[in-house]
This record gives sequence, C-alpha cells and structure tokens, in this order.
Amino acid sequence: MHRRAPIAALALAAASLVVSPAGAQEVLPDGPGKVALTKACTQCHDLGLVAAQRRSAEEWADIIDRMEGFGAPLSEAKKADILAYLNANLGKGDAAAAPAPSPTARSR
Repeated sequence: MHRRAPIAALALAAASLVVSPAGAQEVLPDGPGKVALTKACTQCHDLGLVAAQRRSAEEWADIIDRMEGFGAPLSEAKKADILAYLNANLGKGDAAAAPAPSPTARSR
C-alpha cells in the first residue's frame, strides 16, 4: 500500500488552488480600489477566496481592521478605498453593496 500517493495527490490539488497576483486580478471585478486590494491582500492571501465571499459593510470593515492588526500595510486612504471596493463589488444585500456617496457629490 502506497501512503505517498494520497499525500502527493493532496499536494497537487493544493498547488492548483494557488493564484498568482496577476491571476487574482482576473477573479475580481474591475473598479476603483481593486489595485489597492490586490496589492495589500495578495501578500498573504489568494484573492479567489475573497472573490467568493459576500459580506456586509460592517463585516468587511472588521476584516480589514483584523488584517491591519496582523500587519497588512494599510494607510487610512487605502483602507477606505478597499472597503468601498468590497462593499460595491462583494457586499451582502442591496444596502451593503451600494457604494458610499462621494464627498464631492452635490444634492439637487
């Protein structure tokens, strides 16, 4: 009985799940904040997992704060860009998915 065969098969399967930063760009929709998200998050993560999730605005904000606590290099501006991107493209529900209004937007 070969015990190495199942281990080799698992290693091969795991390797096929790895997505390079360039590949990660392809699994995410285009939009403002995509580049910041990709640069900040692919240092530790495969963005395929991020692209498959839907979170509320509060959940995404908590995740960003947690990642910053783990050492993600995020300025306040980058955090805001990433959060807006996540809410607009990977938000949960209509209210969470709506992008925040622009500070320069004028009401009529």
